[in-house]
Amino acid sequence: MSLGPDQSLLFVTLRPHRSLTPRGLWLVVICVGIASLVAALPFVILGFWPVAGFYGLDVALLAFAFRASFKASEMTEELALTPLELHVRRKRPQGPPEEWRFNPIWTKLHADRHECSRAEPLC
Repeated sequence: MSLGPDQSLLFVTLRPHRSLTPRGLWLVVICVGIASLVAALPFVILGFWPVAGFYGLDVALLAFAFRASFKASEMTEELALTPLELHVRRKRPQGPPEEWRFNPIWTKLHADRHECSRAEPLC
């Protein structure tokens, strides 16, 4: 059986793994916010109220970092392998997609395969 030049040997879409859902993200931020509020109350009662602002700043920075992480997780990469080329396309949430084309004869691919357990639904 002969393969044509445009016949796809492999097509894979890669996405970053997310272990935390958006609902879980806000649950973590709210729990950290409550803990920061409880930790800041003694400082406010003793008259050191500027310390409470730093506790609030920590919670705001944590929420910003999680939001940036979730935005970055929308990136995908598509790999298409044909007998004539390896085509890699990276799609970011903002900006144009990036594309690379390689000759498959000079390209080495390495795939790490992991055993799946029945507890992992998306393996």
